[in-house]
Amino acid sequence: MTTPPRPTTAAPSPVPSQTAARSGIGCLVAALAVCAITVGSLMWAWQSLRDRVNPPGPNVSALATSAPVVAADQNAAAQVETELTRVRHLLPWIRPVTQGVQDTCAAQEIDATSIGSWPTWTPVQCLRTVVWFGSFNGPLPAALNRLDATMERAGMQPDGTAINQLLTSDHTQTPALNFAFGDYRDQNWTVDLTVDAPPDLRQALLSNPDLLISTSPLSAPPSTFTRTYRPVQTSELTAKVTPPDYVVGVRLRLGYYQQSPTAAASP
Repeated sequence: MTTPPRPTTAAPSPVPSQTAARSGIGCLVAALAVCAITVGSLMWAWQSLRDRVNPPGPNVSALATSAPVVAADQNAAAQVETELTRVRHLLPWIRPVTQGVQDTCAAQEIDATSIGSWPTWTPVQCLRTVVWFGSFNGPLPAALNRLDATMERAGMQPDGTAINQLLTSDHTQTPALNFAFGDYRDQNWTVDLTVDAPPDLRQALLSNPDLLISTSPLSAPPSTFTRTYRPVQTSELTAKVTPPDYVVGVRLRLGYYQQSPTAAASP
């Protein structure tokens, strides 16, 4: 006798609320994934845009504090001091007043050549600048002639015409003519000179403004490393030098390190 087949029991259908819950969780996970990708993309785009608008500079500080550059700086400081001592010995009639120094390493940003290209940077350069100020008695024409003759006898040839022109000018017309500036060169050095009458020193500052180290605080962007900064205050000069004396300034600059173009990395 044949046994009739047992009826197949169908699997229970999911409860509608469970199906909706699973579907909601899946949508939530997908939405969170899309949000994460979108936020990440926006953050990457923003960082890229910020780097293009304000690109990070090279690590000048690390390079400037490396052993070879520090050694080069120490050698440069000794050379500048030796030359300054020589110049001061050439001008024994000038009374010392004050001295300042600025020593920095920096790289300059180069504008991108085309839209969408990354900005590049110049190789890092390190420069030491020393300024020394003294005072002397007038009259100015005789003092300028003496100064010029002394520098030329020492092998420093005038580079430029500012002092030579003023040597033949009538200095009695106006106090605005009571200044001179110019460069003297030999085989190794350029000595920048300025002469001016206190108390405002306007002509010397306008004629050669970087001879007097700025008294404003130095900005310190990532692309600049300041090793030494001892500024000369204008008040130091005007307090110690009064008319009819004059102020003479001597500036010496020496570049002691320049990074090779191939080693200058672009951000």
